[in-house]
Amino acid sequence: MRSVAQGMPIITIEWLHLGELVRCLLELSLRAAQCGLYLYCCHISRHNEAVRLLAQHRLVDSVE
Repeated sequence: MRSVAQGMPIITIEWLHLGELVRCLLELSLRAAQCGLYLYCCHISRHNEAVRLLAQHRLVDSVE
């Protein structure tokens, strides 16, 4: 994890197989929520149905 100038945490997720990606996002979003943080994910295809579902349920902040 690294921080930008504003002090917002950034979590970088490398390319994973879809099942691993979804599991990883779920785990990270739940852990972030426990710490009062909100998970922001970028560069994830909005055309992926599983990832769109995560965004729809507000488990990730952004799908680009």
